[in-house]
Amino acid sequence: KRVFRRPLCGFAELAVNLPAALAGIANYFLHFIKMLSAGILKDRRFNQYHAVFLLQCLYRTGQPSAERNHHMKVAVVDYGMGNLHSVLKSVQAAQSLSGKTAEIYLTDRPEDVSAADKIIFPGQGAMPDCMAALRKSGLGEAVADGLENKPFFGICVGAQLLFEHSEEGDTAGLGRFKGRVKRFLPNQTDVQGNRLKVPHMGWNTVCQTRPHPLFKDIAPNSRFYFVHSYYFAPEDPDVVLGTSEYPHEFACIVGKDNVFATQFHTEKSHDAGLLLLRNFLDWNGG
Repeated sequence: KRVFRRPLCGFAELAVNLPAALAGIANYFLHFIKMLSAGILKDRRFNQYHAVFLLQCLYRTGQPSAERNHHMKVAVVDYGMGNLHSVLKSVQAAQSLSGKTAEIYLTDRPEDVSAADKIIFPGQGAMPDCMAALRKSGLGEAVADGLENKPFFGICVGAQLLFEHSEEGDTAGLGRFKGRVKRFLPNQTDVQGNRLKVPHMGWNTVCQTRPHPLFKDIAPNSRFYFVHSYYFAPEDPDVVLGTSEYPHEFACIVGKDNVFATQFHTEKSHDAGLLLLRNFLDWNGG
């Protein structure tokens, strides 16, 4: 129902512009096929997420041209830790569902990060290596500046780096959030007595603990994809936006002001991950 609360100007224009409506439908099917082929959507059936996608395509096509032509730059930060092209592809797919026109690019250049309107900060591997790569690349200052004044999305180790300290390699982080990054304890079991492996790998339910604009159209207790041996433990409970369990509850989404960060991989989380990225592109950081 929230989809229909969007401003009606776009739909009113569609009502008198049949070609625009047909173009919106064609645009939906084009991007739907692209997302299926890229493995971003896991369900070929028409479900609630696909209905949202279709309405977004119709709304965007019907927007006044001045709104459609707004140009936004989104930097996916590449500081040498892993293949980030899957992240780039998922953000580009999310952009097709957004009402925003954006230039989305993968970059290892500080000046490109500084020039961006929004920053996506992924990461994989060990946190000491990520911090060393961030310093070596010269991107640290541009990332720190973005944390202060731009919509900022941290993913996986990119989220862990936002904390003060990690047990992994006794590593100092960027300190945007107070708290530590801790390792899952060994030899833990679930409620059935089955031993839980570390790393925590696979799909798990995420509970939204506080409302946030990035949760728009995402069902409560949606499942997201995790791959991690460490988790963040914020000192301030007010920054926790989502939790999961393995086997005990842990924070997996944090955010405050212009910063939003997830422990899970949005680019591997299919429908719900795509909506989260779409909502980030639509978000003004407030």
